[in-house]
Amino acid sequence: LSHPPQGPRRAATRRRLALFQHLHERPQGGPPDVAEARGRRPPDARLRVLQGAEQCRNRGGCRRARLPEPRRRGFPHVAARILECIRKVLNGDLADTNTQRLARLLRGDGLAVSAAHTVPDAIPAIVQAFERASARADVVLVSGGLGPTEDDLTLEAAARFAGLTIVTDAATLTRIEGLFAARRMPFTPNNARQASVPEGAEVFVNPVGTAPHVQLVREVRGALAHARMVRFFFFPGVPSELARLADDYLVHWLGQHAPVVAYRSLVYKTFGKTESQVATLLE
Repeated sequence: LSHPPQGPRRAATRRRLALFQHLHERPQGGPPDVAEARGRRPPDARLRVLQGAEQCRNRGGCRRARLPEPRRRGFPHVAARILECIRKVLNGDLADTNTQRLARLLRGDGLAVSAAHTVPDAIPAIVQAFERASARADVVLVSGGLGPTEDDLTLEAAARFAGLTIVTDAATLTRIEGLFAARRMPFTPNNARQASVPEGAEVFVNPVGTAPHVQLVREVRGALAHARMVRFFFFPGVPSELARLADDYLVHWLGQHAPVVAYRSLVYKTFGKTESQVATLLE
């Protein structure tokens, strides 16, 4: 039998025991305890656990007695990854502001980004990035590669990754043609590429551009044959369009399906001291 730690932890247990004794002795007919209102164990049940743990410590150890674990606050168990499919970022022609925008949005809703990657405009590289991301994340956010040119290959790579065929979304194609007609601009055939999506994907209207927002859900099996669902969010690479679509669709989906916990942070601005001096003061 392993012996429980002595010293300060034992004193802390006694203090907690006294606290729950006080809660247990509240007058009859009084207001309900917060723990009861939230559906947790009532004070008398937790009191018995604490008393049992204290008795085991007095006897020198106990195998099964455990103190109730406090509720921990922080990021919920939803892992997210961000992929940027734009070669111009790798070439240094563009700054990657999309990753920053998406990471900040997720952080505001209490979700952590486990990794972010930028991949070139090549189908094998994009498929490999999808495989790595889906193996370690529940939500994968992809930006770029939804336009009309030859190097816009993101959805084609997604179809190959998922084993699906590319189909034309008729509603999207009609809408794009209507936008060009309304502006009296010629509709070149390559614009139809923006209406090509993996079969079975969910297609959403882009109110500020031509390329739609696309979501794709795939079942992924881990090393132990455990199946789980991974959702891909595909956004155009134009920062203004990504920002609007993320606010319209990503935030809405997270609020309905993910255990979102608002995350707040404080920013302290300092002057007159170096980073090392400030770090020493904080220690």
